Amino acid sequence: MALLRRLEVEAAAAGGLALFTRGNHEHLVFQLAVGASDAFDVWLTYGGRATLMAYGCGELDGEDPRVTVLQLEDRAPGLLAWLGGLPHAVRWRDVLFVHGGLPPWTDPDDLGRDTEQHLWVRAEFYGTPWSSGAFGGYEEAGIHRVVFGHTPQRAGARTYHDGRSLALDTNACGNPRMPPDAQRMITLVALVGDVAFDAALRIVVPTDDAPDRRRD
Repeated sequence: MALLRRLEVEAAAAGGLALFTRGNHEHLVFQLAVGASDAFDVWLTYGGRATLMAYGCGELDGEDPRVTVLQLEDRAPGLLAWLGGLPHAVRWRDVLFVHGGLPPWTDPDDLGRDTEQHLWVRAEFYGTPWSSGAFGGYEEAGIHRVVFGHTPQRAGARTYHDGRSLALDTNACGNPRMPPDAQRMITLVALVGDVAFDAALRIVVPTDDAPDRRRD
């Protein structure tokens, strides 16, 4: 989080722009902070404890969960407001960047308003054929391609929907539910002009030996 916030500032200072979309974890911790969710145990189970540890916070047994989450703001002023300001999706030309994917039979205006499924959806998105018409609302808005994460890929970035969508969660932190032989990497993709996803330049950084990777 600190790195991304710093990149945002550095990009602006250099005359550029760095945009980040919210994911389900960022969305959940912000909801907890403002009292819009009571799924504290879910957050703790899926990354919350590690987050508190990373920021040097304590898990307060018996306290209001919101008090525990608000410790993050004490450790990193402005963090919660930054999380709450993250857009639900970012568009570049005909490409939409979104965390989980597109909920079928929705359109861009639904994201973050009528539905939060774009933060959580998995197979319902990439298993629904583009030709089914389920994503017609996006086509009508000029969105013909999607870059998404959320679902770790076993062997690196992968395209779905006949090349229209690109799955970019390449298991950097080593999801414990992945097979033992699953690759672990960060993948950067350069989209220049109208280059197809499968033809785009990719930079792959293995994370198996990352110094801060947990060994337990």
